[in-house]
Amino acid sequence: MNNLKKIFDRDTWDEIFESISKNRTRTIITTIGVFWGIFIYIALAGSAKGLENGFDEALMLDAEGFIAEGSGENFFLVKDFFL
Repeated sequence: MNNLKKIFDRDTWDEIFESISKNRTRTIITTIGVFWGIFIYIALAGSAKGLENGFDEALMLDAEGFIAEGSGENFFLVKDFFL
């Protein structure tokens, strides 16, 4: 219970924000590193799951949700036996 009180203590938060403001460059670099690590972890976990399920190719979407162009494959849509 004592640790919970320390988390919500105003002095603790003042100390945290003071440290962040003094070391702005280090804070930015650390934040980028953490987000990059999370991104890589998600990408590797997703690709491992795909390989585990027997997939070795994938369609990628761009930021707007459209299919991104690939460098090595062609994809065709077949609906009702029509290309």
